[in-house]
Amino acid sequence: MAIQPPNSLDPGVAALFGAMIGAGASVIVQIIAAVVAAKHEARSFHRTLRKEAIANVTDAYEYALNVTFNMQRGRGPDEATYGNVFAQIELRGSPAVKKLVREFRGLGPPERPSFNMDVLISAMQEHISQLEAESE
Repeated sequence: MAIQPPNSLDPGVAALFGAMIGAGASVIVQIIAAVVAAKHEARSFHRTLRKEAIANVTDAYEYALNVTFNMQRGRGPDEATYGNVFAQIELRGSPAVKKLVREFRGLGPPERPSFNMDVLISAMQEHISQLEAESE
């Protein structure tokens, strides 16, 4: 038996193979593009969520400061406001802020004016700065 050289491809078969290879390459490129776009969208989504979380913490801190300043001056909030403020701090506050707010809540009305609000404000600012640094 003699070895025969391979037959050349029929032009129609060669065109079919070329079309299949081209289509396969096109599908692969589209898959890669879709994966890259999905990663970009996921990063954008997470970035937006982090910004919203920072905004929520900032809003909770602003509200809490308003109420605590009023309480320090002898004006007490109604029960719903009081509960809402401290619930927001418990949910969104840093451990240092929670500790300071609990300390403030434990003070009686005559002792509240002596509470150092600057320490509380600094702890809140530090926490917000930390969240912003983590989101970048």
